[in-house]
Order: sequence, then structure tokens, then C-alpha cells
Amino acid sequence: MSDERVTVKLTGVPETLLWPLYGRASEANRHDGLLRDSRALRLMESIDYPFVERFGRPSQVFALRARCFDKVVKEFLDRYHELLRLIGAGYRREGKRYLTLAIGCTGGKHRSVALSEELAARLASEDGMAVKVVHRDLGRE
Repeated sequence: MSDERVTVKLTGVPETLLWPLYGRASEANRHDGLLRDSRALRLMESIDYPFVERFGRPSQVFALRARCFDKVVKEFLDRYHELLRLIGAGYRREGKRYLTLAIGCTGGKHRSVALSEELAARLASEDGMAVKVVHRDLGRE
């Protein structure tokens, strides 16, 4: 990553998206932290933003919530991936070449994007599948 920092000027709801990043990175930076998240640390270090001024001192509440959420999401992704492997094997046995999946959420710009990208990466790397991801609602305002 470049040494150059990106200046961010956000307000309202978009600004609140930086708060969990701040919480994760702050916790990962503690020697006794509950989370290890080098990506969050790198991202926060690359953003020129008054985190402490806007959000106050970091709290372990974010870390506790993130740890619980990460565990549930990982379990969901593991099970969904296993299901897709099973379905994919059946499709291949029947000579089918395409499988279309849709993952939706309200708005289609956050949860469904993150889940789709993770599942695509797993299917491509672990199962050798050719994967194409399309985010229908990204860019629509």
C-alpha cells in the first residue's frame, strides 16, 4: 500500500461506515486486543480522517460485537459454500455448465456484495470454478 493517505470528508450515514473500521483497527492495535485484523489497521492508517475527534476514544464494544458477528458469518459462509459445492458437483455430473446464484439484501450494496465476493473467491480458489460476480445494484443511486 502506498504511503500516501486519502483524505475523507463524509457526513451523515456514510460517515458512520468508518466507525466499525475505527473500532476494529483500534482493537487490533492493542497488545491485548480481542481481534487481529491487519487489514483494518492498514486501511485506517491509509485514511486521513479525524477518527478520535469524530468517534471518541475506541471501545471494546466494537471488538466484542465484531467477534460474535464474524463467527456467525463464517459459519454461514462455510455452510453455504458446502451447499454450493454439493450443488455444483450435481450440475457437473448432469453436464450442466452454468449455475446462477443470487444473494440479496436491502439495497444490494453492502452485505450481499461482501458475501458474494467471499463465496466467489472460495469457489474459484478451493474448487477451481470459473466465477463471474455481478453486483446489479452497485452504482445505482
